Amino acid sequence: MPDPRPGPGQVLIRVRAAGVCSRDLIARFDASPNFTVIDTDPGPKGPAAPPPAPVEGPGPAPSAESPPKAAPTEGPKHEPPPKPAEPPPFVPAVPGLPLPPALPKGFAPPEGFSVKDGRIYCIKDRAEMVLVPEGEFTRGSAGIEKEEEPPRRIRLGAFLVDRHEVTLGQYRRFWEEKGRDWPDQPPPEAGDDPDLHPVVSVKWKDAAAYAAWAGKRLPTEAEWEKAERGVEGQRYPWGTEEDPAACNTVGAQQDAFVRLAPAGRFPRDASPFGALDMAGNASEWCSDWYGEGYYETSPESDPPGPVKGAQRVFRGGNWKLDSALARCSARNRLADTRATEYLGFRCVLAIPGGAPPAK
Repeated sequence: MPDPRPGPGQVLIRVRAAGVCSRDLIARFDASPNFTVIDTDPGPKGPAAPPPAPVEGPGPAPSAESPPKAAPTEGPKHEPPPKPAEPPPFVPAVPGLPLPPALPKGFAPPEGFSVKDGRIYCIKDRAEMVLVPEGEFTRGSAGIEKEEEPPRRIRLGAFLVDRHEVTLGQYRRFWEEKGRDWPDQPPPEAGDDPDLHPVVSVKWKDAAAYAAWAGKRLPTEAEWEKAERGVEGQRYPWGTEEDPAACNTVGAQQDAFVRLAPAGRFPRDASPFGALDMAGNASEWCSDWYGEGYYETSPESDPPGPVKGAQRVFRGGNWKLDSALARCSARNRLADTRATEYLGFRCVLAIPGGAPPAK
């Protein structure tokens, strides 16, 4: 048995496990902080003692021979949530209603608008819109009303126009967000959803504010007339002959609608570009001041209307107007501080640089 007593430069290390002395170690200190075991006392035979528990705290600095630390592994990548689907247009498709002309190939929607299945929508107010291409159309008429004369070929840039009049439901979203005055509405017919009726009793400034909120504007009088009658100057959206049953006017009250009808319920009241209810249902504000003789002096390209006036133009027939006065060229006016139960609006958006030609 070796002498368990330490000699010079040696130290006795007694290792304990579970409170029992298990073995003695005699170690010699080198010049380094490490030590070397030179003798042991195995002690009584029995199961080996478990290793001592690791001591928490900073350990010695790693030596040059220490293996490099493994790079931290990356956690699971979190993909951004999928973009929510755009809501459907506010006015649902009416069964049997013909589709508007398809957009030309290569048409790129402006910012704030989207194209789906060849049709374009305003994202802000969920309005479907139709394209009125750049080009000429015949404005005015001869031998009917002096204010509509002379009939002339006018050239307009391309623009989008709401397919439907702005509905009460669309206006409600604007009203909730902006806090404008709430317009009183005629009572709906039994079973109708009033949110699908055109909003009426709206003052001009509120109509203009809605259009700006939606990223659009009110149409000029020339844009409105072209959107309704097309390029050939027809008398009504459907052709040359008056038809009281084709639109929601006084003469059409043999149908189920005594007052306003839900948007898009008169398929024949569709313009060559696909805009609906321009001859009936509700008349519509335009951006122009009214000028009785403006047609005689207006520019031949994109006429903006007079620079000032006392009344604003409104266009189109309505549920209180006789169908004989629902002509595409008929002009009307009203002080912009007034609102009536037959007057609403729709919006447009100019297309800078025009749109690609249809292919």
